Amino acid sequence: MTAGSALGDRLRAVEVPDEEAARERAAAVARAAFAGRTPVALQYQSAAEIAELDRQIKARAPQIKAELERRQAKEAAEFSEAHKPLPKISVSIPAEASGVEPGASEIKFTVAKGKAKGVTQAWRKQFHDAGWKEDVAVMEAMAGALSLSKEKTSLTIHYTDTGFTPAEVSISAMGAELEPAPNE
Repeated sequence: MTAGSALGDRLRAVEVPDEEAARERAAAVARAAFAGRTPVALQYQSAAEIAELDRQIKARAPQIKAELERRQAKEAAEFSEAHKPLPKISVSIPAEASGVEPGASEIKFTVAKGKAKGVTQAWRKQFHDAGWKEDVAVMEAMAGALSLSKEKTSLTIHYTDTGFTPAEVSISAMGAELEPAPNE
């Protein structure tokens, strides 16, 4: 015989005169049946109390259902936003570029010495005309960096042009994919 069935037998065998006595008796039986075990809560509820709880649940059901549908719609919209494809940004690659290494988020290449700053200035104009905001710009003869942003997307351009070896240029994107386009 299990503790649960013993408890059920005891509760069926006991008749109590009123509701308060029933609650006290149920608590005493629960304490005795589960002595030394994990405690449980046993609560007596009259038929009227159960009927009132059912009425409250039925009254709140439309409100709960509407809230659940609102949350599900919000989660679906957030999921859709997080998983939509990244916008593509067309980047003009100079005709004289060599060793072009295109990637989804970064494009690297080399140009003849002394030409990297000019490539970066052309990109600066191209993106400024397209509505990009210049955040940081340091453009010297030997090296430079340019940071641009537009909405939730950012671009970073770096170049190194020592004058002794071909100049290295790279552009990287966050929140977008880069597409190399030949310079016209």
